[in-house]
Amino acid sequence: MVPQRVSLITIGCFDLPLLRKFYKDLRWEETDHGYVDYAVF
Repeated sequence: MVPQRVSLITIGCFDLPLLRKFYKDLRWEETDHGYVDYAVF
């Protein structure tokens, strides 16, 4: 498991579902503040 140690980073991407999966595979927890086209971990 990789601990979450970042306060804030903004990343633009073309494939948000793939990026969401990447961070979820790192076991980062997504908050309830995200949307279909915006994710917050």
